[in-house]
Amino acid sequence: MESTDTRPAKRLERTPRVFVPRHLMPSVEQRMIELFDARLNTSDVPVTRSQLCPAMHDCDGIVPLVT
Repeated sequence: MESTDTRPAKRLERTPRVFVPRHLMPSVEQRMIELFDARLNTSDVPVTRSQLCPAMHDCDGIVPLVT
C-alpha cells in the first residue's frame, strides 16, 4: 500500500528514545544502546498496561517482543 501523504518526513533533533519492555540478548541490547536512547526493562518481568503507558509517554518507539 502506497502512502498518499506528500508532507516531508519530520526529523528528530535528538537520538530517538525507545522503550524495550523485555530482556534481549546482551549483544542486541548493547546495539540498541549504541543506536538509540534505549530504556531497558532490566528486571525482565513483563510490564503491565499501567506500567507500559507512562514508560512510553516520552519515547519515540517501542521494541515489542512476543513470548
